[in-house]
Amino acid sequence: MTNLSLSENWRQARLRPDNGVWARVRSLGTLRVVFVVTLSVIYASLFLITFLADIDPHERFRYNKDIVFNEDSMLAPGGVPGGVIESSGVMVYASPNEEHWLGNDERGRDLLVRLAYGARTSLTTGLVCVTFFLIAGTSFGVIAGYFEGRWHSLFVYLFNIVNTFPILLLLLLAVIVIGATVGVEFIFLRIYLLMACLGFFSSPKLAELIRGQISSLKETAFVQASVALGLKPYQIIGKHILWYECRPLIVVQSAYMMGQAILVETTLTYLNFGLEYPMVSWGLMFRSMAGGIMTGRFQPVIVMAAIALAVYFFHYLAGILNDLLATEERRG
Repeated sequence: MTNLSLSENWRQARLRPDNGVWARVRSLGTLRVVFVVTLSVIYASLFLITFLADIDPHERFRYNKDIVFNEDSMLAPGGVPGGVIESSGVMVYASPNEEHWLGNDERGRDLLVRLAYGARTSLTTGLVCVTFFLIAGTSFGVIAGYFEGRWHSLFVYLFNIVNTFPILLLLLLAVIVIGATVGVEFIFLRIYLLMACLGFFSSPKLAELIRGQISSLKETAFVQASVALGLKPYQIIGKHILWYECRPLIVVQSAYMMGQAILVETTLTYLNFGLEYPMVSWGLMFRSMAGGIMTGRFQPVIVMAAIALAVYFFHYLAGILNDLLATEERRG
């Protein structure tokens, strides 16, 4: 019997007629697939609203265009973003109706439009975090796993140091450094720099997984055969190890990190360390409407549900991808 390499087994598994994509998807269960597809369509729709709909998310006078708004006071009592409404003509915290499907917020703005723009902000900042997470984690993992010697020892030592510190503490230190170096005119870049720091500080987790995968594959027959054939290290690492062997691991960790990035971004913004007015985010929306919880308003609950559902969606997606790719490997 011919001993095939792991990558060759993977290639043959992809070509088997009984191992099609739909067969693997059906093995996950109908309800799980429907749940993920439904939420994917919802978030895609919210994302597209911000590009296709010509609606200003900061428009305050949705019900009465003649009311007077005092822009001189940009912070209401308690540090809540927003001015002082000098007329009672605006319908704040209005119930859902034909024009506003989710009602409006504490300043008479359409809540659905604000949620859509907040979704775009959360997804954009999450992508920034995941990008740095993948670049740093993959690079460090490859160097520590494939190349032996002092580089291996150095990166393993750095991994252990970073993993001993809480991520939130490192982000707070990054807030101090960024606040001292970034001018007021570029304050909108703070959250993107913080998300880049989050991805970088979280990368040792991915690097450790990739390092272990590469260390176990480095002495296998197909890697040694690739070296004997004269392939360059970047060809062996990029194609035969990362693409064929580590791709499921990278995809699953990226989906999980996306959910973590959304949660951290909303938390930092709520604590006044992230985005600032006039930008739109779920954290800012909840911070400005937090007082409505005490008066029994449902709008803050909708914002909290959007945040929780987004985080749960990406964590759930990571679990489904893990099961899907694991099924693919088992059938190989």
